[in-house]
Amino acid sequence: MADAIRNSVGVRHFSELIAWQLSETLRVEVMAVSARAQEARDYRLCDQLRASTRSAPANIAEGFGRYGHGDFARFCDIAIGSLNETENHLRVARCEGYLNAGDYRALLFLIRRARTATIRLKSHLRSSPTRRTSST
Repeated sequence: MADAIRNSVGVRHFSELIAWQLSETLRVEVMAVSARAQEARDYRLCDQLRASTRSAPANIAEGFGRYGHGDFARFCDIAIGSLNETENHLRVARCEGYLNAGDYRALLFLIRRARTATIRLKSHLRSSPTRRTSST
């Protein structure tokens, strides 16, 4: 059945999904920013930021390997929540002075793009039935 999901969204690997690519780009960028914040010794914020930013691409990847559109869509919901959490942590980092205005705007732009792509993927999954593959 996992092959049915792959066929339905037109990709063979989760890394081909735009939602995953944007979430992964965000993760890479946030890791660089959190390294600077860590220098300010706010380890708890850095850990929370790193965890939330890792969660979005991980949940999209995990959902891709699931057996039906509904299950995959549920993992997209979790990824969207993680993107929202990342945005919250970035707001805190900006308020605490760990993030300059330019970096903050660039990361918010990436979050919005990743969230939009994930919402669209979830909408596609919820609006199209899982096609079952033949076992013969």
